Parts: sequence; C-alpha cells; structure tokens
Amino acid sequence: MKKIAVDCRYLGMSGIGRFLEGILQNLNFLEYDFYLIGKKENVVKYKNCNYIFDYTNPFSIKGNFNCKLKNKINKMDVFFSPNFLIPFGVKIKTIITLHDVLFLDMPSVNKNKIETLEKKLLIKKNLKKSSQVLTVSKFSYDRICYYFPNVKKKILFFYQGVEKKFVNFPHCSNKEDYIVYVGNVKKQKGLSTLIEASKMIDLDVVIIGDKDGFKNKDLSLDFDINKNVRFTGKVSDKELLEIVSRAKFLIQPSLYEGFGIPPLEALFLGTRPIISDIDVFLEIYSDLPVVFFKKNNAMDLAEKIKSSDYVFSFDKHKTLEKFNYCNFTNALYNYFENKVK
Repeated sequence: MKKIAVDCRYLGMSGIGRFLEGILQNLNFLEYDFYLIGKKENVVKYKNCNYIFDYTNPFSIKGNFNCKLKNKINKMDVFFSPNFLIPFGVKIKTIITLHDVLFLDMPSVNKNKIETLEKKLLIKKNLKKSSQVLTVSKFSYDRICYYFPNVKKKILFFYQGVEKKFVNFPHCSNKEDYIVYVGNVKKQKGLSTLIEASKMIDLDVVIIGDKDGFKNKDLSLDFDINKNVRFTGKVSDKELLEIVSRAKFLIQPSLYEGFGIPPLEALFLGTRPIISDIDVFLEIYSDLPVVFFKKNNAMDLAEKIKSSDYVFSFDKHKTLEKFNYCNFTNALYNYFENKVK
C-alpha cells in the first residue's frame, strides 16, 4: 500500500490549519497508508492511520531543518503539505499548497526588499521541487502563474470548502445588535477600515481574539477610543460558532486574500457577510447573498452596515456543490493513483 505523509503540524493554526482540517475530514484513511505528522493531541483524533509525533513549528528554522523528521518522511512515497514549505532534505515526491502570493502583490507586508527576495527564492525553489501544486482560487492561480510561469503545467486550483461544524450548526433566529470580525490584524486584512467605520454606526463591533494580541501586532490601531469595539478573548470552536451566528453581519474588510473563508462560513451560520470588493471576493462571492463595499472605504462600509438587511435566503446544498474539500481530496487521490508507483 502506498505510504502518504501529511504535514499536520499546522493543525490548531488559523487559516492553513482550518484548511487542513477540511481536507482531513474528507480523506479515506483506509484507501492508502497515511502518516499524519504533528502534535499527538492534534492527530490522534483521526483514526485508521499512522502517526509521526513532532512538536516543531513548521514555520521555524528547527521545523524546516529537522533531520529526524526528514528521514521518516523519506521512507514514504509522497509528502503532502497544506502550505508551500518542504522540510530540508525531503527527496520523495511532494504536493504543496500555495494559497497566494501576497508578499509579491503587496510587498509592503514584508520588512524590506531583502525579505521579499528571500521569500520569492524559497517559493521558487519549492515550486520547482514539488511534483504537484494546489491553490484555492482562480485569482491565486493567475497570480502564481504570473510570477512563476513555469509552474503552470503542474498547478491546479479548487475552491475551499466549509467544515461540517459550520454546515450543521443551527441558525439563530434572534439576532443581537452587533457585527463580528473573524481574522487577524495583518495589514492586508484591512481592520483599520472597520475600526474607522465603527465610529459611524450604532452597533457594537465584536472582534474574535484577545485585545493585547491585536495591539502588539499593529500599534497604529487604537481600539480604546471606540467604546463600541469589544474583544472576545480566546474562544472555543463552539463559542466562535455561537458568536458569529448571533451577529447581524460578519465584516470582512480585506485588502488582499487568496480565498477568504470567514464570509462563506458565516453564510452557513445564517449571518450575512459585508465584504470588500477585492478581485478574489468578486470571483468567489458574486453569486451569493453577500453585500460588497468599496475596499479601504470606511464611509461606504458604514453606509452598507446601516442600509443592508440582515435577513437573506441561501441555498446551502447548491453552495456545497461548488465549495467542498472533495475536489482537493480527489486531486490527491488522482495523483496517488496515477503518478506514484
């Protein structure tokens, strides 16, 4: 039976970690000999597979220059990563996921030009080394091919899906007087637009996360002057679902995304998203009951919050046909079956 190593060290991290969870929930662990790499407490919940316990951070130097892990991976047939990083010394066939090229499209997120160049060289090396590349939208596919045209022959894109916990969670019929933001404070998330808009509306703004964590990352954001902005602190998955489902709107003011999953999750929870009109959101959400506002425009966002109806109809089953993780797992199975001897 073919041996497949899956880098699960990202479990528990937002974004990539949740993307990986969606894929793992749709894998048939009896069809191939899967080896899940990661923290014991994160991987043992998945049954009928093998485990390689590893507690290193996949983004760290130690996590990428890990001889013990490298040797174990090289005993497999294929290595799959939900990110673009490949541990140094891995020589087997690899499938990586490149979610976006933010660092090239929006270089201001990098510390300097040297960091931009370092990231580009690393991604170029791993794209060349990989046997298959996956990404999450046509927008990301086009941008990756623009910067790395040689990858076009081996890159595929599929839309992200929604985890079962969002699909099955009951809707809240009595909405409360607040809007919610789910994400981090990185520059590309556009949180400053929401904070500015919050001064023009009567609703509370609930930010999922800890206030100090947000302050430490972006000192330009002053939450103290806005009395209607409040933080939840760290929340459980169940609490996250409850908070989003009770909100009148979910706000996604992003300046850049490779996909942007919170608006899709909010729809399944019965909460209407109000989102920026960036290219990838127009690609993904134009046929869904979302409200667009002009990106980086706090006044337009405030106006859309005031004028939009939070009640909407939504075809859950039709949406799941387009947005599901089966497309990713089918691509993996197809590769395992046809490209691995």
